[in-house]
Amino acid sequence: MAKIIKGEKRGRPGKFIVDYRDYAGIRRWKTFDTKREAEAFYADLLKIQDVRTKPMVNVNVTLGDYADHWLDTLKRTESVKRSTREIYKAQLRRYILPGFPTDQRVRNLQRGAIKAWALALRERLSRTSTKLAFTTLGVMLNAAVEDGLLPMNPCRGLGKTLGLGKRKRHSEEEDVKPFSGEQVNIFMETARRVAPHYFPILLTLYQSGVRIGECLGLQWDDLTLDPKGREIHVQRSIDNKTGEIGTPKNGTARHVDLSLELLDTLKKHKVGVTEQTLREGWGQMPEWVFPTVKKGPIQYLSVWKAFKKVLKAAKLPDHFALHSLRHTFATLHLELDQGRLLYVSRQLGHSSISITADVYAKWLKPTDKAAADSLATDAWKAAAGA
Repeated sequence: MAKIIKGEKRGRPGKFIVDYRDYAGIRRWKTFDTKREAEAFYADLLKIQDVRTKPMVNVNVTLGDYADHWLDTLKRTESVKRSTREIYKAQLRRYILPGFPTDQRVRNLQRGAIKAWALALRERLSRTSTKLAFTTLGVMLNAAVEDGLLPMNPCRGLGKTLGLGKRKRHSEEEDVKPFSGEQVNIFMETARRVAPHYFPILLTLYQSGVRIGECLGLQWDDLTLDPKGREIHVQRSIDNKTGEIGTPKNGTARHVDLSLELLDTLKKHKVGVTEQTLREGWGQMPEWVFPTVKKGPIQYLSVWKAFKKVLKAAKLPDHFALHSLRHTFATLHLELDQGRLLYVSRQLGHSSISITADVYAKWLKPTDKAAADSLATDAWKAAAGA
């Protein structure tokens, strides 16, 4: 049973000590400057003492051995994507394990040691890099708590003290500027001319709002190409760096509307892929909507190069990024009708409407305009007689 004792009894006058046994039944004690701090810690211990369990791994496991166990568990359970596991593995190898003694036991890891490690890391790395390493250690120690090695995560609450806590919400879109309506018309008109092979991809990014990985991961069965049901079923994504096929960013599939212009473009594109299948003697049409000559999905780098080529030919500012097309989808819709906020959030696949509002509110310019297929390019509207 845990108890609070005066520090004088342990040679620490003026302090307060909490004497307790951890999840593994090992006796431990922690020193505090004030009785209030000791009582707060004691209260937390009481909440977990009744649920003490036998550790699932060796109680004396070292940090290095536990890291191997943790990564193997993540791999076997497939609870996180491979790309995330690779990030964890790299952080452990480069920054975490070298920062502690090789015989450091997980159950003996103290907040003070973690704080000293993080501060030393911050002296040679950026805040972002330090935070990534700290977060990785924290996630692993959460697993150690679940495995019964620790009564609580020593990283908990330490991030704020180290200046690694949450700041203003930041997302993939926040630093990317959108095109104006006039600029995106110039861009698409130029794309038709200088990069016709990539035009369907660029238009899909702009008029559907899907992420580039989601776009390249589209298969023909994901498309509904009839005028009444026109939509895309977004259910997979290809990692821009590794080429790994996985789920969309927030882990859930969604249905995205097709504009009439995009519908028309994708139908023509399908005819082109059909003709290419016959010309190349492939026998069967590739399952990917945007295939290479090897019938696999087009790579991110190829699309990025095409985007830059079009941007230069269109004489538009080079601060635009490929992700600007998704960004433009959102801002132009919201300018037309701020009541579309929920619609845009769902189309973009954001996990919360607040993300959409936080990211795009600064770009809003109130306007009276509202029309179906409002993102159609001028060239297409002229050709369609709209």
